[in-house]
Amino acid sequence: MRKIFESCSVVVLVLCISGQALAAPITHQLVVNPIQVCDDTGGNCANPGNILYEAETDKIWDQSGVDISFLSWKQMDNTAAQNITATSNLLVAGNQALGGNIINMWFVESYAGSYGAANSSGRRVAIGNNVFSYSSGAGRRDTIAHELGHILGLPHISGTYPLNVMESGGVRNAATAIGQIIPDGALKGQLTTAQVTTALGSSYLEAIPEPSACTLGIAGLLGMSFYTRRRRLISRRGELLPSQSRRHADRWPSALSA
Repeated sequence: MRKIFESCSVVVLVLCISGQALAAPITHQLVVNPIQVCDDTGGNCANPGNILYEAETDKIWDQSGVDISFLSWKQMDNTAAQNITATSNLLVAGNQALGGNIINMWFVESYAGSYGAANSSGRRVAIGNNVFSYSSGAGRRDTIAHELGHILGLPHISGTYPLNVMESGGVRNAATAIGQIIPDGALKGQLTTAQVTTALGSSYLEAIPEPSACTLGIAGLLGMSFYTRRRRLISRRGELLPSQSRRHADRWPSALSA
């Protein structure tokens, strides 16, 4: 135990001196407020299944170390906002939008014949029902990730990279299953290094503090130190550990009452 303790001490010391930290896949988060748009009576709601494709969206944005954090669902009852041609059409009373750096995402019946749209300066995203009915219900599982890319400052790319998540809808080879998304399967939903750099510069992202290697290592060493000291204390008192007590109960019955 002492040798293990000393070895770990050396490792932690080296990590502290070098300033290195343990690798962390997620360094930032983007908070999204999902809003389901229904008619004036609260019925005929868009996206009735409350689908977010959260796992698919996270898998795509894992390439940049960004976690997409969805808040609980809200509902907006406004028939006029169910079929829109601009995200500004959603800026009506009772729209359920939140402030700060939160991205407001409305799920509508239709958006001008497109799958969705985003307004970065207004922190607005609209997603149409056709995203979920696409390909006999398999769904365009990268559309939400695509629109959030626009929110983070990424434009459409040139039209020659169908596997890139920021390719336009008519050219992009859309993912219809999570197994198709990079690093698996067909490698769909890709982001370039330049795109990652741009996205990470967005003021909408919140940094996620990570414990340093020193903090984690020292916490582990303190635990091992406590365990070692306890064993020595027990040994000095002539007591037995529970496992030893069970093993030698017949030979040393007095040990159980110590």
